[in-house]
Amino acid sequence: MKMNIKLTAIIIFLLSCYLIHGQNIHNSNSNNFDSISRDLKRIYERNELAGFAVSIFGKDSIFYQSGFGYADKSKKIPYTVSSNQLIASISKTFIGVSLMIAIEQNKMKLDDDVNEYLNFKVINPNFPDTKITLRHLANHTSGITDPKSYNKTYLFSKKLKKKNWPQQWHDYLKIYNRNKDIPLEKFLENSLSEKGIWFEDDTYSEKASGTDYEYSNLGSSLLALAISNAVKESYKEFVKKNIFQPLRMDATSWDNNFVAEDLRVTYYIENGNPIPDYRILTYPDGGIYSSVGDLTKYCQEMIKCSIGQGKILTKKSFLTMTKPQSISNDFPDAICWDLSFAPLIGHAGNEFGSSTLMYFNPKSGIGQILFSNNSIGSLKQEKAFFDIFNLLFKYDFKN
Repeated sequence: MKMNIKLTAIIIFLLSCYLIHGQNIHNSNSNNFDSISRDLKRIYERNELAGFAVSIFGKDSIFYQSGFGYADKSKKIPYTVSSNQLIASISKTFIGVSLMIAIEQNKMKLDDDVNEYLNFKVINPNFPDTKITLRHLANHTSGITDPKSYNKTYLFSKKLKKKNWPQQWHDYLKIYNRNKDIPLEKFLENSLSEKGIWFEDDTYSEKASGTDYEYSNLGSSLLALAISNAVKESYKEFVKKNIFQPLRMDATSWDNNFVAEDLRVTYYIENGNPIPDYRILTYPDGGIYSSVGDLTKYCQEMIKCSIGQGKILTKKSFLTMTKPQSISNDFPDAICWDLSFAPLIGHAGNEFGSSTLMYFNPKSGIGQILFSNNSIGSLKQEKAFFDIFNLLFKYDFKN
């Protein structure tokens, strides 16, 4: 749910607050499994989240995985590590990996002008002579904002009714109900080209590219489009061929229709109401479907890449990708990865009824993942969600 307020930024701030007030570390032993399960069950029993699943892992080991609550409350379908949902902005990390693969294939360079790979012009009218590079797009310093047209990205399977939604969303429901399917390239051209039918005066920042941080979903999807044009293959197929398939991520896809019915989640918004299924037209910035179990494979691969044991990236490319890039100390970014609380590397995600976190520590070789099929809207929901993630750091597992 990417409105004017950047919920991913809020998640990063809250997560940092919880982690810096971390609890005592417990050594790994058989009793830890019972302890974690007991503590997670207690959090679930606060009744703030419909369902969730977690994973704690090393590059070759799964230390703990479990699900709690319901993927669908009315049907009493349990939420498990195989429950499949949108991973939201964690999808952006796949853009970073794809970019580095394209660079390894000599198809692109980080400081190339994005216009070299587009069929329409992307120019900040406030700085017409300043190029926007792939690096700028990757670290959110491109000067591209998320204007009102970004709300056209949500395509719901059914008409939305005001009675099911909190008041704050009612004006947006009118937009969502009118949205039409449109190809990614046309969506971006309509939004970002000065000739685009949705172009607005505030589409671009009043600060030049490379000089200021502003989180941009459209900028991320534009980078994915550039990758697609450079490799002469659809972005979906490129990611599938170069990431999903080599890592045997069989439960990860771009289309919820390929997910078995009993593994699909129902999404619940902050007031506890279920909402219709939906998809994201700017799919690179938040439209991947996966499970905690399957995404663990991806994060394990990133840990392996960090020590030169990966399948899909060289260690050199991994280090380039995760090197601090952003000029902002408040929201330090690498190439499509978040570095807000060193030494962790990862990303957070928020969409309607989907809240996700994926982080790993390349020094310890340990990673943690949390998915919930619930929006985080109240302080109690926030506390429950981050209490869960904070708990995953409480135990000292050895890789």
